[in-house]
Amino acid sequence: MTGGNSPRKIDITIPLAPTGQARPRFTRTGIAYKHKSQATREAQLLSYLVPFAPKEPSSDPLSLKVDAILPIPQSWPKKKKEAAILGEVPTTKKPDLSNIIKQIEDVMQGIFFVDDKQVCQISARKRYGRHPGWEITIQYWRP
Repeated sequence: MTGGNSPRKIDITIPLAPTGQARPRFTRTGIAYKHKSQATREAQLLSYLVPFAPKEPSSDPLSLKVDAILPIPQSWPKKKKEAAILGEVPTTKKPDLSNIIKQIEDVMQGIFFVDDKQVCQISARKRYGRHPGWEITIQYWRP
């Protein structure tokens, strides 16, 4: 898709708890494959992304903003849960942020952009929230 046909900005909200991109698994003979749970997860993400997809993937450079909202552990006391909602408790547990970004890039590739090398800028964070999910913004840069 050329710069003239791509949408300038797409905002997407996905109501699924973020997970990181899993490492490929290998058979004894060295053949790589995705674990069934990873393939299922990617299919779920894809089902939420498709309604926002352009008619064809863009070849324009783009920026990607990813806000990963993680579930608050049920075992935490009420006071700590409230602090987490206010952003006072950092999210230092798994999944790590780089794997969260990689998963969303891999699922979007071929749908929103031709190749993830087009991503020129990334803004990402992970935080706790009452309603886990992804908030994603794609901003296309027109040449």
